[in-house]
Amino acid sequence: MATIKDVAKLAGVSVCTVSRTISDKGYIKEETRRRVWEAIRQLDYRPNKVAVSLKTGRSNVLALIIPDVMNMYYARLAKYLEEAAGKLGYMVYLCNSGNDGEREKQFVEILCQRNVDGVVVTPCTNEHGYVHKLAAAKIPYVYLNRTFPDDMEHCIRMDNFKATYECITYLIGQGHKKIGAVFQSFHNMIYEERYRGMRKAMEDHKIPYCEDYMIFNGDCSKACRERVGQLLLRPDRPGAIFAANDMLAIDVYKTAHNCGLAIPEDLSVVGFDDIIMAEKIAPAMTTYCTPAKEMAEAAMMYIDNSIWNKGLKSFPVYEGKLIIRDSVKEVLYE
Repeated sequence: MATIKDVAKLAGVSVCTVSRTISDKGYIKEETRRRVWEAIRQLDYRPNKVAVSLKTGRSNVLALIIPDVMNMYYARLAKYLEEAAGKLGYMVYLCNSGNDGEREKQFVEILCQRNVDGVVVTPCTNEHGYVHKLAAAKIPYVYLNRTFPDDMEHCIRMDNFKATYECITYLIGQGHKKIGAVFQSFHNMIYEERYRGMRKAMEDHKIPYCEDYMIFNGDCSKACRERVGQLLLRPDRPGAIFAANDMLAIDVYKTAHNCGLAIPEDLSVVGFDDIIMAEKIAPAMTTYCTPAKEMAEAAMMYIDNSIWNKGLKSFPVYEGKLIIRDSVKEVLYE
């Protein structure tokens, strides 16, 4: 097995130079850096991670706190973040809170005591003060797809308002005037942002808003499906449903089937997130594709820059795109 001395000899540099190249500390000429990494590649040198950790104080371990691993959107987010982290030499602990704010707080307490280099967190509610404990522990952190006005410098955001405005405008453009929706709890700000986008689109296009067509505090439960069923069995039911995430939309599909309604012939459905199942169910679901990969990579860049004091860049408000498939019917009148 190759040693650091072997790398130094092949690259024609000192052991100290190899060590500084690996830990990215101090000034090293680009040509020297290239020779060192080429020698590492040729010799298949693997640094002793424990020794490196003791010397640098870094573990090359990050943590990702997500609300619900059973929601395929968060599973996809975890995949993209792990890929981005791996390219930079990090591994990722996955912390699944199960939409439990108290569990999120426990995770932060534990991570403050562990030798993690950074934390990416998507809080399940608008409460986030507990995350600041990471800063006190000198652990870099960033929020993913969250907007907290009192901590904006740590927020990687997407435009949920504009995204939903586009979804509802598309339904209106297809002739729908009786539009319902299913939203998860507004304790998670992204759903409030999506609701405001829906209301604005309907207002701008002079489409009547019907409170009775709205289902709030929805989740992927039998009780929520029963509420959707009650809505779909009304004689004056909506002709289209916007679901604030694809998991809710899949439940709308199931409930519509149980009510004897066909999609899109009897009911049009638009989801949000573009999880893998969106194109696999029948009919394939029209949904808004969130820029999960781009945001995960931006979060990883933020954490890595924070760790190495490279200076923090500002990030744009990310936007995705509406993916039009087969779950929306064009109607001449409603």
